[in-house]
Amino acid sequence: MLLAPCQHFSKILQDSVKLLYSTLKNPSLPLYECEELLSALSGRIPVQSHKQVEYEIHSLLSHYSNHLNSIVAQFPGQAIASVLDNHAASIENKQERDAFYMQTQGITDLVIRYRKGVKGHLKSVLYKILRTYLSHENYFSGGPYDKCVSKLKEKMKDEDIKEVLSVIFSHANLENKNQLVLKLLEEVTKNGNKLSILTDELKSILEDLANLSGREYHQVSLKARQFLITAHQPSYEMRYNQIESIFLAAANTEDHICQAKYHQLITTSIMMFDVLPCLFYHNNRFVKQAALEVYMRRSYIAYTITNVAQYGLPDGTPMVEWKFYLPTSHPNVVAKSANSPNPMKRSNTMPKIMSISEDLANFGRIQDMGGQHERLGVMAAFSSYEHLDENFDALMQRYAEYTGQQQQTNTNSSSNSELNTIREEKPTEPIHIVNIVIQHHPNYELDQDADNKLCAAFIKSKEPQPGDNMALEKYGEIARNLSLYPGQNDPE
Repeated sequence: MLLAPCQHFSKILQDSVKLLYSTLKNPSLPLYECEELLSALSGRIPVQSHKQVEYEIHSLLSHYSNHLNSIVAQFPGQAIASVLDNHAASIENKQERDAFYMQTQGITDLVIRYRKGVKGHLKSVLYKILRTYLSHENYFSGGPYDKCVSKLKEKMKDEDIKEVLSVIFSHANLENKNQLVLKLLEEVTKNGNKLSILTDELKSILEDLANLSGREYHQVSLKARQFLITAHQPSYEMRYNQIESIFLAAANTEDHICQAKYHQLITTSIMMFDVLPCLFYHNNRFVKQAALEVYMRRSYIAYTITNVAQYGLPDGTPMVEWKFYLPTSHPNVVAKSANSPNPMKRSNTMPKIMSISEDLANFGRIQDMGGQHERLGVMAAFSSYEHLDENFDALMQRYAEYTGQQQQTNTNSSSNSELNTIREEKPTEPIHIVNIVIQHHPNYELDQDADNKLCAAFIKSKEPQPGDNMALEKYGEIARNLSLYPGQNDPE
């Protein structure tokens, strides 16, 4: 299959960003750079000076190379700078001293770049890329293209015309640049990543990105705003411990205080969707059940939930089941209301004034028809697709039982004409909800494409046969990668 140009670029971009990070995080990088610069000095400074400087710097680099994997390993940039300064101080002739500084400028620049270590250099490179993006796109944010170009030419009237053209051509490739910035922001803001600490410099960059206005910048702006909001939240570890302690306390007592804390977890603005999935695999069964229900209630807080029940699958896996009504503004409700017959309306006739008995009867009919807007949701967490396959039939049985109950209710509460209407309005598309959580191993490297293929293959193997009355609206998978959250061991 031939890929579209954008797909080619996305694949190349993903590989390039991964290579960039792996290279910049390599502690050997400053070592190789310094050795290359030392070899380039040969023949440019006096032989005696070169040998002395090279020997002292190589001694420092040798000690650093022997401790590359140590947690306290630090590139000896300060010590290398001291070697250069001490040797320059021993040169009496000013011209020779200036020449020595000029020839060793590359090593001095290297020391400055790595003055905060490899991680500091990694941050500076990423921040520089983001700053370059901003320096170009700030000219085109918040106005029509022609006016932005005019302002650009006015601001850069003293610059070379090539600089103006460079900015314009850079903006012409905005779509690809946005993809690059989003990938970089994903790495910078990744949970557990030390780069995600909100420094003053990173905060300034993110605020500038968030302030970009224009439809073409909405993804970049949204990503920056999300991280700024997340950065002011408590740490992952703190939120995990707090939620776990609430669940464990509720497991041993059933007082009104625990109920109030449950309600607070459901309605709080503190981010919890990254913490709750970890608790789906807790050793305590009550914690698993509580985490599932809190996750569901937070997700469906905009809906009217009429019933919630906790069940166990045949192998003991917890499952939460809930029934809810669609909001009145939902397209399905609006469309059905518009198409349903209204006794108050008669074409080409005067509206009929209904009697009390007719009004009450019509009200009862509407209440009975309300069940058509009710939906069933089921959610469970599994350790693997094999684990899901073992319990899939039992999971789907909940929908078969619900459908049978609904048909029986409609039969008992509806007249023949209304039953015909309900049969005619039987949904042709899936309407119910099933949320499946699949756990990945701690060393799993997140790959959305591979996850999507696994999920699609499983769904295809479970497609309903002709005659099945089970309909699913959503087959969701929450990609669980425990390695994203440091400090959390693989649940037993």
